[in-house]
Amino acid sequence: MKKLFSIIIAVMLVCSAFAGCTKKETTPSADETQTEASEDEAVEQENPKDTTQEPVKDEIKIALLKGPTAMGAVMLMNETENGKVFGNYKFDVLTTPDEVSAKLINGEVDIAAVPVNLASALYNKNNGEFQIAAINTLGNLYILENGNQINSINDLSGKTIYSSGQGSVPEYVLEYILSKAGVTDCKVEFMQTHAELAAAVASGKAQIAMIPEPFASVAISKNSKVRVALDVAKCWDEYSYQEEEVNNTLPTGCIVVRKDFLADHEKEFSKFLDEYEYFIEVVNDDPEEAAKYVASYGIIDDEAIAAKSIPNCNITFIEGSKMLRLVENFLNTIYEANPKAIGGAVPDEDFYYVRQY
Repeated sequence: MKKLFSIIIAVMLVCSAFAGCTKKETTPSADETQTEASEDEAVEQENPKDTTQEPVKDEIKIALLKGPTAMGAVMLMNETENGKVFGNYKFDVLTTPDEVSAKLINGEVDIAAVPVNLASALYNKNNGEFQIAAINTLGNLYILENGNQINSINDLSGKTIYSSGQGSVPEYVLEYILSKAGVTDCKVEFMQTHAELAAAVASGKAQIAMIPEPFASVAISKNSKVRVALDVAKCWDEYSYQEEEVNNTLPTGCIVVRKDFLADHEKEFSKFLDEYEYFIEVVNDDPEEAAKYVASYGIIDDEAIAAKSIPNCNITFIEGSKMLRLVENFLNTIYEANPKAIGGAVPDEDFYYVRQY
């Protein structure tokens, strides 16, 4: 009995000793705890949690005039929606030059695509608050004929030609080339809108007409007997006395920027010009793809017409000294025809924004 009791006591002592060892191994000392904490802090310092966020970019508001001056921006607009561009751009496609002018003057937009003569008028009438930064379209006026009699400007002698754009650039350009060619007996009849003129050409009411793209393509698509008789810009080139490596020397559309915006956002504006130039090339390289967006953004309703007209719209990007020479020559010519069309005076050099590289 005593022997059995001794065995039981021995077993109990062994278990107690084992439990004590186990407790000692699983309870870390104060030094060990401090060491582990230091190691954790070191890891956190090597891999800190990034709690900072990229600063929100200022929204850049851009107005586009419906037509060729807006068409070059469609791929940039699409990539902006997809978040694949540098700038935080907001685009607004407007129908009339007056709408664009009002938004610029009221400070509702920072950048706009407008006719070149309107850019001059804005500069002259608003104390030089706007600058021209790039040409975005060259001449896209065409003389269409339902027939085969017109092959030069001189062939317009004794004829009636229909046009749109009375009191604006189309009228002054036509007057200029007729006078330079010595044609004095050509009668010009004006219609209210480009669309009305295109319908008149398609129906045969207007046998000869001067009309811009994309409306020229609209008329041709509806009447197979209608052809392009003359490229008005090429006629202009005969008398412009400028030798430039461009499709033609008749600047019609441009990019303008508010000076007060430029003062605080010159870097962002320069980046916009870079992206805009790149996507203009994309539009010209793939008219069919670009036409999808021209139609979806409501610039031209008919995608097929947009695809046909893009190559003839002379969408381009010209800046710097070449822009200055082309625009200055154009404004001098328009000034001779009607000073009011450019705001009463040919602007000085401060009108031109030229990037410094």
